[in-house]
Amino acid sequence: MHVVVIAPSPTSAPVVAALVEGLLARDESTAVDVVVATAEDVTALGLRVSATSDAVLDALAGRPEPVGTTVQDGLRETGSGPGWLELPDTAVATHLARSAWLARGATPSEVLARLCEAAGLPDRVRVRPVTDVPVETHVVLDVPDGEAPQSAVHVREWREGLGGQPTPARVVVAGLDRAPAAPGVLDAVRSADAVVVAPGDPVLQVGPVLGVPGMSDALRGTSADVVVLDPRLGPGTTLVGLEVAGLPATGPAAAGIYRDIADVWVTPVPETGYARALRVVPTAASDAFALADEVLSLL
Repeated sequence: MHVVVIAPSPTSAPVVAALVEGLLARDESTAVDVVVATAEDVTALGLRVSATSDAVLDALAGRPEPVGTTVQDGLRETGSGPGWLELPDTAVATHLARSAWLARGATPSEVLARLCEAAGLPDRVRVRPVTDVPVETHVVLDVPDGEAPQSAVHVREWREGLGGQPTPARVVVAGLDRAPAAPGVLDAVRSADAVVVAPGDPVLQVGPVLGVPGMSDALRGTSADVVVLDPRLGPGTTLVGLEVAGLPATGPAAAGIYRDIADVWVTPVPETGYARALRVVPTAASDAFALADEVLSLL
């Protein structure tokens, strides 16, 4: 069996890891491609920080969350770097290695493959960035008292530095229209026996994945069932992107984003108004592993 799992955000990492663990335990022939979003990547202090890739890799490798404040404290004392960007000591080595390899001409796909090998992931698991071209999500905020009526900031600065406030006026994904899928991504989707989209904001986080040229077409064209997990199944995941798009913050509205892609929608909230063609599966799963077990039963 060949399964593609799309990881749209750092907070989707526990669910992704639980799914992969369950899939590998099924039989020795199962292979998994994890496609990670890259639109929340950011460059700061000369370091390329890939939050989703790093969170997924740590979860797959069973590593604890990065800790340590020595670097952060030193930066704060010198007034260096953006104060909203956390740089835990145990994560800095990864950022340094990634940045050095990229500077020497390696692609993000090659960098991620090296990091996976260093983490000791099994050969049956391959983690790929959705694109090798730098793409960044920026939110445009209304600034009533500012010099300009609006200001654009990186989505992570808005979320982590500004506390996710105010609600953005619009979203811009810089570079997306010129960002072809990374090598192997579209082929993996087309040849998959099943595709699972882990929880993420449909507009802010999953949107930049589906917007990569060819990605939506591949998902529409695959013979595999595409199982989408309601964003509300992810810890801390909100539906604010729907508000930005002028849609109600409901499950049916979120599912509508995937209307020509999804076959199955797994949700924790009973609601009406879903498209008839969509199979809606309720879940009361209380943690990532329970959710993964329920999803695996659908494949």
